[in-house]
Amino acid sequence: KNYNSTAPSWVRKVTIRVEKETVIEFKPNLVVNVNNDLVKRFPYKIGNTVITKPSSSFVLAELPNAVEVQWDGYSWVIVRLPVELKNEVRGLFGTYNEDRSDDFMTPSGKIVKDPVTFGNSWKTESSCIDESPKHPCDVNPGARPAAEKICSAIKGHRFKQCKIDDIDTMYENCVYDTCLCKEDVSFCKFLPLRLSFFSFVSA
Repeated sequence: KNYNSTAPSWVRKVTIRVEKETVIEFKPNLVVNVNNDLVKRFPYKIGNTVITKPSSSFVLAELPNAVEVQWDGYSWVIVRLPVELKNEVRGLFGTYNEDRSDDFMTPSGKIVKDPVTFGNSWKTESSCIDESPKHPCDVNPGARPAAEKICSAIKGHRFKQCKIDDIDTMYENCVYDTCLCKEDVSFCKFLPLRLSFFSFVSA
């Protein structure tokens, strides 16, 4: 959706279309709709699709093609692909071929380096103009010191044993996201989200 804003965005809702007949909507606070009907009990099965709520913190859709979509009810989405889909996907999934160098492939097959150029190339609505979002910490410089302090936990002893190659990138991403909050970032929800995600990928 075009919100007429140059600010970065995050996921507010996930829509999954299955075999042109089923529309699953993951909404805030773990609300789930299937074909506009509210899902009240889990597990919920429709056709060969199963929706579960394994814990109080996320819901999970298991699709007929073995793709899994996990949603935390706020902003965190994980999509797991089966090995059968290697080299069969493009776009925000990357190319799933164990080669990161060609993940930013545009619909025309061109490989670009800039994530903004890559994202703009995959827009589905022509009414959305190309944007070049400014770094939130540049827009809101007062938030940077607190953001850096909060996100320093990623480089602290808690995660010291994690075997993560791009820990600096995760730290920078955390700072970027946390600067989206107002200057009083101590109340920001991004910290537990960032750290929970970091714990997940470090496991």
